[in-house]
Amino acid sequence: MQQSQRTSTHGVVIFACALFIPIACVFILTYWRAIFMPIVLAVMVWYLINAMAHAYTLLPFPIFRHSKKLGLLLSICTVFLVGLGLFQLTMQSIGAAETLYPTYEQKLDALLVGISTQLHLEKTLNISQLLDRLDLSSVASFIASRTAGIVFTLLMVFFYVIFLLMQQRYFHDKVALIVGSEERAASVDIVFRKINKEIRTYIGVMAFLAVITGLFTFVVLWWLGMDFAVLLSVVVALFSFIPTLGTAFGIVVPSLMALLQFDSYSPFFVVVIALGTMQIVFNNYLQPKLMGRSMNLSPFLILVSLAVWGWIWGITGAVLCIPITVSLMIVFAQFETTRPIAVLLSMDGKLDAGQSEP
Repeated sequence: MQQSQRTSTHGVVIFACALFIPIACVFILTYWRAIFMPIVLAVMVWYLINAMAHAYTLLPFPIFRHSKKLGLLLSICTVFLVGLGLFQLTMQSIGAAETLYPTYEQKLDALLVGISTQLHLEKTLNISQLLDRLDLSSVASFIASRTAGIVFTLLMVFFYVIFLLMQQRYFHDKVALIVGSEERAASVDIVFRKINKEIRTYIGVMAFLAVITGLFTFVVLWWLGMDFAVLLSVVVALFSFIPTLGTAFGIVVPSLMALLQFDSYSPFFVVVIALGTMQIVFNNYLQPKLMGRSMNLSPFLILVSLAVWGWIWGITGAVLCIPITVSLMIVFAQFETTRPIAVLLSMDGKLDAGQSEP
């Protein structure tokens, strides 16, 4: 009798913990997003730097193979130069947008007139009227506050990455001291190595595909003579890190820009067909081939993860949803009590042998 009561009480405790802990985690991550989001972003940038450093060591030059520090230095310089290039590109695009604004205002007015005619509206809308209805002081204040927040976050990410790079050589020794025994340290080290391998593979493959996506998009837009071809290509490449929605974004935005810029529908259909074909080939053939079984995630739960992390951290959460979910799946697979969750997260239920505790 007492045994059954203990079992019942134990089950209630487990159920309460399973219900309370996720809710508490979501609340903490949402309420203190300004603290946790820069840390997670810094970890992802740190992974990207190490992934590039590993790629540099694979180059057919002896100097790279025998000097990991040189590969790390080159990868840091690469990330810095890319960030600097993105900043300069943004500033140039803002200047170009100011120059081309009157032309696009006329085209938008014509589009609004057509929409008003189709909807049989009594009053025709135009861009000037819409802008007059906006509280420009509130808009300027919002933009200024958001810009200040972004700058502060980027600075925090920068310093976090610097300290992660400085401390990464001591991670293994710290883990060994924390767990207290070499056997446990070896087990924890296996878990960390697997997480490192999976995330490094994911970030490396996605970065490679993002570059190819951006280049292909630029060639198509440049061939059509579209404005902001470089900026649109970079934006499409960056959004390719977001599963599913990033793919749709990479097709819709350039297509709408083509529809807005040109009087003919031909460029619009060229952009839709070219970029749509590229996304189908990349997502269904090239990406699975490069990933192999490293991203063994359920497609349905990828969408769920995208929705959850997008709701918690916005676009940043959408970009980080797959690395976070993969890390959780690997950790859950180590313990018998949480292994069913890892099986649920996986695509086919087959986890690597030896991932769970004996």
